[in-house]
Amino acid sequence: MAQHFLLSKEARGISGSKMLLLSKERVIKLLTKIIWADNGGKPVCPKCKNNKKNYFLKTTKRFKCPQCSHHFSVASGTILQDHKIPLKYYLAAMGFFVNASKGINAIFLSKELGVEHKTAWVILQKIRQVLEKNDWEIPFEGECEINRVYYGHYIKPKNRRSNRLDRRKIVKGTEVAVLSIRQRVSDEERAKGLFGSFRTKTFLIKNENSSIINKIVHKHIKEGSIIHTDENKAYNDLDTRYDYILCRVNHKDEYMGFFRENNNQCESYNARIRRAFYGVYHRSNVMYMARYASEMAYRENTRRTPSKKVFFDLLSRCLNSPPSDEFAGYWQGNRRINSNLNEY
Repeated sequence: MAQHFLLSKEARGISGSKMLLLSKERVIKLLTKIIWADNGGKPVCPKCKNNKKNYFLKTTKRFKCPQCSHHFSVASGTILQDHKIPLKYYLAAMGFFVNASKGINAIFLSKELGVEHKTAWVILQKIRQVLEKNDWEIPFEGECEINRVYYGHYIKPKNRRSNRLDRRKIVKGTEVAVLSIRQRVSDEERAKGLFGSFRTKTFLIKNENSSIINKIVHKHIKEGSIIHTDENKAYNDLDTRYDYILCRVNHKDEYMGFFRENNNQCESYNARIRRAFYGVYHRSNVMYMARYASEMAYRENTRRTPSKKVFFDLLSRCLNSPPSDEFAGYWQGNRRINSNLNEY
């Protein structure tokens, strides 16, 4: 029997605790190679774009441009800009983030890093903000699956049974749905031993209706593709209005149809996000649900990727993302007032 990936050597290729032992010079050298990889690891001035000769000041651990006299660091112009804690704390947080198979909460991270809970929370939200801007702009094709999972507005039952209501019939005003699209591996990749899906994209919607579904599918899935869905009537128009091959499975009768029509890959994603909120996060503001959904999509896409490769991919994304306007002065009142519904 083949060894499970999570038990393999590749699954433990990075350690968050070891990142805390890195010196400032080691961290700067590591980040320099990544952020300025196109220039051979040599620093580039973010102000005048001078890429020839920039001096490193050992006292302040910053660079100085000889042309415009601008001082900058490896975090300038990235989402790590204006950091108030050492950069190695961010590297350690990414290490813990990558190694947590079902997610990581801010309380655990604050204990591991020795920082306040709000500091750990902002670090994790910045990472999720980077993952929310995923790079799946290329339309999905081949065999795809679609499904949704509802989240939000938990109603605590009354103490006495006579006072309890049927919570299924109560209008849940703050409830949202996370719609996921997953692309299965092709027949050629399946012949090489690959299986499951390799691309996932999520959308935060208010409810599952034909108008929203048609708009999302037509924009993100190529016509002529095979789409596997459940029996929900919101998907009825996909094969009549557009050139899609629709495969339906009735979950009341079976999990997989006679011709292998199913959306089990999406159900796998739904199970992951449910388990995360039951056992890791316990609760979350619906306002940030899109970011948690993107995080779980990233974990599904990289579930069999070596942790060291995932770490450097995540670090590269952070270093190539602009500074966060939302989490600059967050605890001083700069907070979002609504969720990013309908951004699809």
